[in-house]
Amino acid sequence: MNYISVTEAEGVIGLCVAQEFQRAGNPTRPAMGSTFRFFEVRHAESLPGLETLTLMSALQKVHGIPDFSVATELLVDVTTKGEVLLRDLRRAGHNPVPFIITSGVTSTIGTEGIMRIARRELVAALGSLVQSARVTIAASLPTAEALRTQVEALRAKPAVDTVETPRADETLGLALGLIAWRINSLGELAPVPPMGRPREPKPFDPARFGLE
Repeated sequence: MNYISVTEAEGVIGLCVAQEFQRAGNPTRPAMGSTFRFFEVRHAESLPGLETLTLMSALQKVHGIPDFSVATELLVDVTTKGEVLLRDLRRAGHNPVPFIITSGVTSTIGTEGIMRIARRELVAALGSLVQSARVTIAASLPTAEALRTQVEALRAKPAVDTVETPRADETLGLALGLIAWRINSLGELAPVPPMGRPREPKPFDPARFGLE
């Protein structure tokens, strides 16, 4: 599964794309024999304004990423004015999954059926997956430094229970945080069984069990 995440704050859209990859071995736990699954950020940019055409153009560019699978989920933060984006995306034929980022203690499903994510859970998931190298940022990404700065700023900020309006300089970090929370909640990082030829069962030896 790949993820595209869209957030909005103070008239700025944050767009983040994470692509799933697999490699042999686990860099944090080398003794594990299973394939290591991780997600790499392949695209991240800030888009000024709530122009639907600008977002659609950016999404078209995203789908041009080499090897980008069709199995992709589009996550949209509707905390502030995101419902406008949600409406326009649906009209354009997309199937976005809406979320609201809250200052609550735990994540819940609202009466409108939209998942309400506790900001502290989002930041915790982001920190955990970045720390374990389950979510990485492509070195070639032009906005890599800006994204890392926003991620570190989110992780350094203490959790608060008061309502906190997202800021424009958090949109990329929150977009990646939304992806991290979604990956975590769906159990996307369950180990993949080792690839290769299955072990053949040994021939039954009745002498071992005193059956001769």
